[in-house]
Amino acid sequence: MVFNFSLLFRVVYKALFKTRGTHDKLTPKRIFVLLEIAFFCGFAEITGWLGFLLDTIFFPGYRQQLDDIFPDAKFVYMARTPFETVPSTVSLVSYYFSTVMSPLHPCPFLDDQLHMLSLYYNYPLMKFKDLPPDRQHIIRYTELVERPAQTVTDLCAAFGLEMNPAYTQLLERKQSKAQRFKRTHEYSLEKFGLTREVIIEKYAAVFDRFGFEKNA
Repeated sequence: MVFNFSLLFRVVYKALFKTRGTHDKLTPKRIFVLLEIAFFCGFAEITGWLGFLLDTIFFPGYRQQLDDIFPDAKFVYMARTPFETVPSTVSLVSYYFSTVMSPLHPCPFLDDQLHMLSLYYNYPLMKFKDLPPDRQHIIRYTELVERPAQTVTDLCAAFGLEMNPAYTQLLERKQSKAQRFKRTHEYSLEKFGLTREVIIEKYAAVFDRFGFEKNA
């Protein structure tokens, strides 16, 4: 993996020292963080074999920054129907709000959350236009759940990654387990005051882009 160490260090420095009210103080904790990052990135450059797997719902908003810091990074876009993504994300974000404060509404800033999700759906696809095919891959969530072995095999092939026999056997076991799995959790739009019609209207481009069922 290739690092843009200079850019990464500047980003970390800004996060540590340019926060309002910190007065650029060089505290022992900050010194330790800077040294830790310098050592880790230096070690990664020397070894050449180190890699990261970043799995986060907030990845879409950082696509460009990740590409700047890790110039050879490969990106996987997981496409999931808004009927499931919206209530799942709103539930999670609302939980964050209720954990650190006492919101007056059970779903704080709901309109802003819906707009954020729209950006998260569309921004990576826009940025993918600037990436070569061997650095990007789109996976439908249903395909990963229903056919994990084939989905991962296709992903490795797209990125030029080799799969050893042990890993192939592991995928086959996961495939067998996935076929027996029955989901019990159901997402409820009504819980958040939303309807299927509202979701279809707000995310019409997403439904059309990936062919998600509107009457499922």
